[in-house]
Amino acid sequence: MSQRSIKYISFFDTQDSVIKRNYVTSAANKLEYIAKAIASTGRQVEIVSMSQVQEKNFKIYPPEERQISEGVTLKLPFSWGGEKGLLGKIKIIWHLVNLFFYLLFYCGKKDTVVVYHSLGYFDIIRWAKKICNFRLVLEVEEIYSDVSRMSDYWRNLEFKMFDIADAFILSNDLLDEMINKQHKPSVVIYGTYQVESKHVEKFNDGKIHAIYAGTFDPNKGGAQIAISAVEYLPEDYHIHICGFGGEEVTNQIKNQIDKMQSKSKAFITFDGLKKGSEFIEFLQKCHIGLSTQKPEGEYNDTSFPSKILTYMANGLSVVSIRIPVLRKAAIVDALSFYDTPDGKSLSEAIIKASLSDNREIVKRLDNQFKKQINSIEIGDIYLISDNNHIAMIIYRCRLRT
Repeated sequence: MSQRSIKYISFFDTQDSVIKRNYVTSAANKLEYIAKAIASTGRQVEIVSMSQVQEKNFKIYPPEERQISEGVTLKLPFSWGGEKGLLGKIKIIWHLVNLFFYLLFYCGKKDTVVVYHSLGYFDIIRWAKKICNFRLVLEVEEIYSDVSRMSDYWRNLEFKMFDIADAFILSNDLLDEMINKQHKPSVVIYGTYQVESKHVEKFNDGKIHAIYAGTFDPNKGGAQIAISAVEYLPEDYHIHICGFGGEEVTNQIKNQIDKMQSKSKAFITFDGLKKGSEFIEFLQKCHIGLSTQKPEGEYNDTSFPSKILTYMANGLSVVSIRIPVLRKAAIVDALSFYDTPDGKSLSEAIIKASLSDNREIVKRLDNQFKKQINSIEIGDIYLISDNNHIAMIIYRCRLRT
């Protein structure tokens, strides 16, 4: 079989870039891990980024090419600064048109296109597939209509995309049962299996440090539940709240922290949004990672909490809400669970959690993943993602014999 380069189309940029583009750090980290894993098999991977420049002032940014690592290159498209008004709207249209014509010119009948399913470009993918008849592999992190309220039109559109897919890449085992009714080829990968080496020592102040890192979205309620646990913890515990949200919800989080601290023996601090090496080093100082959220959301049946792997890869124990998507996961025995979404239940799980370094478990998953890549043949692959998620692996494949 000839070795062709793999095109990886996504919203992506490197963290050291000085130009602001629309991509999500956690998603980009996952993309880079997968690209390097594929390259480790001897293939060349070309990441073709669809990210728009988000600088406020108008300025032309010509196409750019960078070498990320051995076997992995990044191509950034022509774009321009300026988010408001007509230029901002034209930029959105330009990137969509650019994607459509890229598929028309570079993806034929013998090619495979892997797409992170996104409502933003469903119609473009559908029309391009009709014209080019490429093999469509859909990477699904979650079912959007389970996460957000949507009309029947959008839910039907989402499931039409599932129907026209030729194969699936899924973030958890339950998704296969829910959307792959025709038993098409599928593969499950939970997230990034990249172990971080030890950079710093744990906090050494006689306290157990637990961290919540993630969204402040009140609909998911993760940060809010983590904060409520401090009221029931003894004085030798310290909870850190790190993450992101809009100005209003961030202020609400800060106010909740202040109220809880005033009536709690344990400590709680707002540590803001941390990225890159600063985030990794802060994370590694802590002992326990908190994967907290409201359990009643339908997204808990389909969306794997990626922060769990981030915690484990940095040597933390993990306390998580018990949700269906984790029941069949290969890492289930390494987790400590709480069942009721309130501070008391969470605090009890934090106190009972055994402090252990889970890096070895992630290393085993990493080795299994790379063996899986080495055991398949991959045709031309184009990976497409929206700006909030990243396609996770590969597939037009057949097992080698």
